[in-house]
Amino acid sequence: MAVTILRRKALRNQTRTVNRLNKIKDLMRKPEVRNVDVEAIKAEFAELKKQRDAEEKKAAKPTENKKAEAATDKSAEAKGAEKTTATATEKSEETKEKADKK
Repeated sequence: MAVTILRRKALRNQTRTVNRLNKIKDLMRKPEVRNVDVEAIKAEFAELKKQRDAEEKKAAKPTENKKAEAATDKSAEAKGAEKTTATATEKSEETKEKADKK
């Protein structure tokens, strides 16, 4: 009887064993042990939670007093208009002064 070699099957078997061994090696690896300050991480999360809570409170307030805000918005717009005219005149005066200095 003659012996025949199945080359493709041999290659498949070899790759299976190599892959299996690599998986086992991956499972056996241990992660690096690092010095981690757990209390500092907890403090960071607590600060983030406080910030989020403060933002939520600010977002909740406008829905409660819409009428009061509308009145303050109108008065703020009027004040803003006065400021813009004042700043425009100040800017024109500054440009005139710069031109005079040159």
